Amino acid sequence: MSAFDAKTKLEALYEHLEALTAWTRRLIAGHVAGLGSCLFVLKSDVSRYNVGVFIWLFGVGLLLAGTSFLVLTILKVEVPQAIIAQVHRPRPIRSAIIAWLGHIGMWGSAACFVIALAVFMYRFSSGS
Repeated sequence: MSAFDAKTKLEALYEHLEALTAWTRRLIAGHVAGLGSCLFVLKSDVSRYNVGVFIWLFGVGLLLAGTSFLVLTILKVEVPQAIIAQVHRPRPIRSAIIAWLGHIGMWGSAACFVIALAVFMYRFSSGS
């Protein structure tokens, strides 16, 4: 018997994926709130404050966070099946594509959110 059995590997995997999923859900919630606020400002009668850049950043961030969430969902389904079956099916190109999509989705979404907040603070600071 190996040092780590399938149950231990699955528990470690679920903990890791749950942490990433929680982070991705927070990103999705933040982007939806930002996009909703931008659409509310567009709908209101007050001046527009040039919200196009914010709509673009929150929209792209929402799409990237959705991509990351989709990748995490795929991993939650496929990896436990492979661990339980103890079958190693090498798919290096597919695995690399999924890994890159996950990283680009998560970090790109976080970057869009930070950039949107930085632009918001810069535009509406008291000095400008």
